[in-house]
Amino acid sequence: MKKSIYVKGALIGLIVILLSSANIFAQEENVVTGKVFPAGLQTPMRDVSVQIQGDDSSIVLTDGNGFFQLEISSFPVNLVFSKETYATQVVTVNRAQDISVYMNVAEKAVNDYGQEVGIRVRLNPESRDGILMFSSTDNRFRYWFDNRVYFDGAMYFGDNTYQGEENKIGNGVNIRRMRFAIKAILWGNWGGEIDFDFGNNAVDIKDAYVR
Repeated sequence: MKKSIYVKGALIGLIVILLSSANIFAQEENVVTGKVFPAGLQTPMRDVSVQIQGDDSSIVLTDGNGFFQLEISSFPVNLVFSKETYATQVVTVNRAQDISVYMNVAEKAVNDYGQEVGIRVRLNPESRDGILMFSSTDNRFRYWFDNRVYFDGAMYFGDNTYQGEENKIGNGVNIRRMRFAIKAILWGNWGGEIDFDFGNNAVDIKDAYVR
């Protein structure tokens, strides 16, 4: 009797495992994943709207790595990719898979000054030892801004008299020297740097190069 109960329990456990595996496999078969990039670049695009065409309830947004995931009920399916300043793109997917989508800038896209622009790249700000840096996620675009200011200051306390006469001494701060540097790398290959030195009411270019 005990042996029969043990066998039945083992069979039930096996059935549960098989059903769970089948369910997981079925879910994986209906999942489309992928990443979104600007056309011609490998910089991930964040906050791109992805949805099944005609189903607004399916909308998801790409994360900071440009990644998205959608569960699909049946194939083939049309996925709609949209983002401000970019042309809406429709991609037909025939099966569960990982895809890469490249979006083109919408025609006549303009910046805040009314000038037409090509590709918009999101830059991530950070501070490194007091140096302000902006970089794209794939590090193909990087900008450094270094600003150094040297001050001379003086403050005197107490009476300042000499031979019975009081002498006024000025207290204050004076900018002795200031340096401002810009360094950039574009498209991962081109780069340059220029350093300005401000002092004695004059501006001097200390370093400048392009490579």
